[in-house]
Amino acid sequence: MKICLSRRRLTAAAMLSVTPLVPRFVHGQDGGWKPDGPVRLIAPTAPGTAADSVARFFANALGRVWKVPLVVENKVGANGIIGAEAVAKSAPDGKTLLVVSSPHYINRSIYTKLPFDPVKDFTAIAGFSTACLVLVVRANTAFLTMRDLLDEARRRPGALMYSSSGNGSVPHLAAAVMLSEASARASHVPYKGGDVALADVMSGQVDFMFAPLTSAVPMIRAGRLRALAVSAAARVPSLPDVPTVAEAGLSGYEVVTRFGFLAAAGTDASTTAGLSSAILSVSGSDEFREYALPRGFVPDLADSRSYAATRQAELEKWSKVVALSGARQE
Repeated sequence: MKICLSRRRLTAAAMLSVTPLVPRFVHGQDGGWKPDGPVRLIAPTAPGTAADSVARFFANALGRVWKVPLVVENKVGANGIIGAEAVAKSAPDGKTLLVVSSPHYINRSIYTKLPFDPVKDFTAIAGFSTACLVLVVRANTAFLTMRDLLDEARRRPGALMYSSSGNGSVPHLAAAVMLSEASARASHVPYKGGDVALADVMSGQVDFMFAPLTSAVPMIRAGRLRALAVSAAARVPSLPDVPTVAEAGLSGYEVVTRFGFLAAAGTDASTTAGLSSAILSVSGSDEFREYALPRGFVPDLADSRSYAATRQAELEKWSKVVALSGARQE
């Protein structure tokens, strides 16, 4: 089941218009925008997670050019809902931005009621990358390949256990899709956070997990985890010898999450355009590629209009995956 969202990408001409340095935006000069005070980047996840990591990269990169403080705030809880709500209720002045990824759209299918509309209550600013997950087991397990793992899950339905960062999280859904396509069964053990979920794979409390590359790759390189497959359509630079799930035996499988920035609904067009241009300049730079690729991020640029056009499709895509997984509100 391929659940990667097909979307419009910037044309070559548009890409060429993105300069290597972040432009200066000032009201009343060139029609652009520059913040006149501190900017908050809301990461709806804990420190050290993928969203937090990229938030801190952009805070540093944009702060150097704008010469204003960019502060990363971790507002953690409810699969990203707490952080998203803070941005939805913020002033629409472009000075509070949400680092957003797939859980923002998944939540509509998990929770019976949200304190905001994931599309209508936000202004799309820009998309900047995609990221995949890696299927891991403890280093000394008998499972040498994904096929070994799935054969055992078929032989003993429900006996193997897999962890995730929570019910309805991308790691949960990635595993559910894999098991469904393989006609296999394993027991889901949701945790309140990815670090504990991954630690229990390493200790043998659970058998496997689809983990974010940002947290799994160091443990793989340290010999504490074994990587069986990555969830992207192509191999990733940080794990070049690890096959994709499709290469390992499930043709067409692809589960990736898309990262971007949102602001509160009502943010004016000039501010949106200025922010979008600045973020695309950073994410199109060599500096971002050098930061992103070793950590499992793949630069994937979309301006405000292109990014906005993907949101309804994201809701529909994840709704189908949630239905397949049987995930529901905790």
